[in-house]
Amino acid sequence: MAKKINANHATSLPNAQAASGPDWPIIKEMIGALDLKANSLIVTIFGDAIWPWGGKIWLGCLIDLAGSFGLTERLVRTGVYRLSQEGWLISSTQGRRAYYTFTSLGFEKFNEAQRRIYSADPLRWDGRWRLVQILPGMTQTERTTLRRELKWLGFGQISPAMLAHPSISAESVRRTLEATGLASKIFAFNALTEDFVTMETVRTMVKSAWSLQKMNSGYAGFIKRFKTIDQRLPAWKNMSEETAFIIRILLIHDYRRLMLKDPQLPEELLPKDWCGGQARDLTTRLYRTLAGPANAYISSRFETDLLTKPTLNPLYQQRFGGLPSI
Repeated sequence: MAKKINANHATSLPNAQAASGPDWPIIKEMIGALDLKANSLIVTIFGDAIWPWGGKIWLGCLIDLAGSFGLTERLVRTGVYRLSQEGWLISSTQGRRAYYTFTSLGFEKFNEAQRRIYSADPLRWDGRWRLVQILPGMTQTERTTLRRELKWLGFGQISPAMLAHPSISAESVRRTLEATGLASKIFAFNALTEDFVTMETVRTMVKSAWSLQKMNSGYAGFIKRFKTIDQRLPAWKNMSEETAFIIRILLIHDYRRLMLKDPQLPEELLPKDWCGGQARDLTTRLYRTLAGPANAYISSRFETDLLTKPTLNPLYQQRFGGLPSI
């Protein structure tokens, strides 16, 4: 069972004292409202804060970074162990220190997530659908695994044995299928909707395959949570670097859970009141503001090995269409 994070505990952590001030209660309240799970938050920290700095971190430094959110040392140690068992992380040792990084599978999943989370604009749709047909003979356990992995990529189920996606690359599907060992038990193809199929029929299919109303409610809630932060940032002149780090991770953690369920459907298939674009604009604006001070904090808190400090990957600057120079 995933361990929840106690938001009240955050105020007693040594690191969290640096984030005190008149606006700290807002962050503390947000930590509680997001219903954070330790394992999931650790993945967010790895993807958003550790990958740009080399992707490898000493466990002690990870414990320090995660402590800003109320994660105890025990929760972090348990979390990285479980993520290692699930194939996300792998450890190595230098002397008495343990270092963690993504496994090849974890890195592939992160790369796919990164493409969707940090892109500047929604992907353009060419009207084609990526379809995956489950072949006879697949066991129920294999079906469950396949559906879970494809839905993680944003696929919707349009029939008991077929899943669809409007924009995913063939390479992403191939990597996922090979990682699950199920590539030989499916039939994948690319197809265009026939001219005689009406847009109303397509919208009916989309409505049944994806929970768009639930996704939209999620985006609306996200906007409500972070709009307050967005409004206060201009006056938050004395914000500490740690506070910027905390807000940035919470921002991406919340946005990530929405984006990884969003199939990124073309505009013509979305509800008229769709909030996804507004959520992306808000995330982009906040992330660009927080990037500099958050990175200053990250760089001061961890090592990649016993002697060297990390350097920032140049690709990081391409997030959200380009970040301010650091």
